[in-house]
Amino acid sequence: MAVMNDMQLYQLQKLNAVRGPSGQEKQTWLDIENIKVAVYLIDEMSVVGSVRYDQYDYAGLTFYNGFEKKEKYRIVGEETYGIERAVQNGNLMHLLLKAVDV
Repeated sequence: MAVMNDMQLYQLQKLNAVRGPSGQEKQTWLDIENIKVAVYLIDEMSVVGSVRYDQYDYAGLTFYNGFEKKEKYRIVGEETYGIERAVQNGNLMHLLLKAVDV
């Protein structure tokens, strides 16, 4: 499995709360950057040492490391994935993803 060959271009978006004229908060997605991500399906055959992975549908790998804690992100390409967790692992950032309906 060559990670570099599996990487596809996605638009990284961050959830932003904006106050409207009435004072009510409205949540919008702001485009941050185009990043390359390799997305892999987490299935029942995957042997993972943590039960935490059972909650997620996909795993992703990227070289982008500008994720801020306490912020919500998603990647948009042919499919849309919500980034539930991002963990630095050497040069790569390991993403735990859930499929999102837009």
